[in-house]
Amino acid sequence: MNLYEVGIYMNCNRLPSLTFFAILNNQKIIVMKKFSFIVFAVIGSQLFAQEGMVVPFDSDRWSFKGDAFTLHKEEGSSIMEFTGGDVTAYLKDADFTDGVITYEIKIKEERTFLGCAFRMQDLENYESFYVRPHQSGNPDATQYTPVYNDLSAWQLYHGEGYASVVNYQFNEWIPVKIIISGSRAEVYFNDSLEPGLHMPYLQRKVTSGMIGLWGGSGKLKNFAYIKKPIVSLKSEPKPVENPHSAVITDWFVYTDLFSEEQTEDLLNRANGNKWQAMKSDAFGRLNLAKKLRLSENQNTALVKYTLDSKSDTFKKLSFGFSDRVVIYVNGKRIYSGNNTFRSRDYRFLGSIGYFDSVFLPLKKGGNEIIFAVSESFGGWGLMAKLD
Repeated sequence: MNLYEVGIYMNCNRLPSLTFFAILNNQKIIVMKKFSFIVFAVIGSQLFAQEGMVVPFDSDRWSFKGDAFTLHKEEGSSIMEFTGGDVTAYLKDADFTDGVITYEIKIKEERTFLGCAFRMQDLENYESFYVRPHQSGNPDATQYTPVYNDLSAWQLYHGEGYASVVNYQFNEWIPVKIIISGSRAEVYFNDSLEPGLHMPYLQRKVTSGMIGLWGGSGKLKNFAYIKKPIVSLKSEPKPVENPHSAVITDWFVYTDLFSEEQTEDLLNRANGNKWQAMKSDAFGRLNLAKKLRLSENQNTALVKYTLDSKSDTFKKLSFGFSDRVVIYVNGKRIYSGNNTFRSRDYRFLGSIGYFDSVFLPLKKGGNEIIFAVSESFGGWGLMAKLD
């Protein structure tokens, strides 16, 4: 009898566990007991598609965007190496919703990004997780962000649930395992039994899509995935309290974009038919890329809120924005601010929060408050609450 296939079966309903098996002439023989680390490896031509799928990087299933990469072999393994440009490798036929994605990375101690995209609707809309080698040991050594209309939003989604501390081993192979279930996910490093990053608030709609790998530099090998509903994860999301009544959740967004220099001119010509309702998320963040598509020459959106006042008065507004904003009350400019990455010093990230405030000059009756929000990169958004 010829030994022609070896694999590891992954049971995602009882994560983490696996059983090593061999197949001799189509008869499965259990040859080892269960272990605690999830891997899937196959030798031979037949793959266990129902349980898991290994996809070598020289497989014709991979499609590529960009050309700054090489494919080669190292010690018998198929290696994909990104060599300094922005490259995305993706599986059009993955049809992946929930399950497990595994691969190994080798990174250097340099500023770069290396990540995985999942539930990809196309090359501009997906969930994204990535490592940041240059931030090893810092609270943002890893990062999760949704991508809408080709715009990453790490300035909007930061802190617990979106980033975490990881100490990387450089120039060594690091196993990475991503477990995705509904609106939650976890990332494990180096065969650890505890997640290195909890992602309890995946932002995009739960739907199937492609799987991709992307980055500026670094090596990857041993890519595999399994499509299977996950019964439970180790991490539990914290309850999201309903936003306080002072948090503005219902906005109107003008569907035409324009350059920052056109702001005041457009305010006078804004067509009422082009205002569309848009709600913020459970934390009060309004991600404008969900509805609007940024371009180099048209990077500014108008966002409107109407506030009724019982008298002529002033009212404090606390807000956050990315990247720049101009605020108008009843057509008069009262505030402008710049929150762009590194605009204040080289460590300034431009992360969004209720960090700024202004007193609104209100008249009795309805008051139209308009925010002109301009974006460069890293997240296009707004949040505001009335004290």
